[in-house]
Amino acid sequence: MRDREPGGERLPTAADAAVRREVIASTDRTMLVEAAAGTGKTTLIVDRILQAVLDGRIRLARTVAITFTEKAAGELESRVRAGLTAALHRGGLSDAERGRVQEAVEELDRAHVCTIHAFCAHLLREKAAEAGVDPEFTVLDETPRHVLIERAWQDWMTAAVAEAPDVLVEALRAGVSRRRSPWPGRRKRSSRGCSPWPARAAPGSRRSTTCAAWRPRPPPSWPTT
Repeated sequence: MRDREPGGERLPTAADAAVRREVIASTDRTMLVEAAAGTGKTTLIVDRILQAVLDGRIRLARTVAITFTEKAAGELESRVRAGLTAALHRGGLSDAERGRVQEAVEELDRAHVCTIHAFCAHLLREKAAEAGVDPEFTVLDETPRHVLIERAWQDWMTAAVAEAPDVLVEALRAGVSRRRSPWPGRRKRSSRGCSPWPARAAPGSRRSTTCAAWRPRPPPSWPTT
């Protein structure tokens, strides 16, 4: 007896089958589905998209489906395509529904089934002039992105030495690294009650320098490549 679908997702139990049917059928409502990995969320999304197409509620050319990874985006698009193709080959569709499915097949390549990075890049290229960016920019992967962040951090720290060396000493004592950026979220200590980084720390004001050490100015913008 199978307890998983061919794609590796667990088969729905009787307890959640009714909820799944409601999510799929209620294409006129916004739904939030939270579940652990391997519980069938992708299958549910695919079935909901197919039902929305049949109901005439969406056009795939104007649909956005955001995923966490490129692999997941490719899988989702592939499964939507397979579902649409299967719908065309099975009976029971009205002429209107068949027309919608056929149109969806033709429009699928224009749907935005992608990662958040890819979708944002699409918007920026489409509105490059308004955003003030070079439309030929590329999205950095993890390695060069971290290199640029660390470079910007080191440049900022070098400037900070010249501007307020006493504050820098306090920051180093507090554990801030001169070589490794604390962004994003490496420093968990609360900055509640801290004032902005001063041009020069007030003599004898240990509290202000300590607070400033934990609440530095935002790092400079690095160039888009």
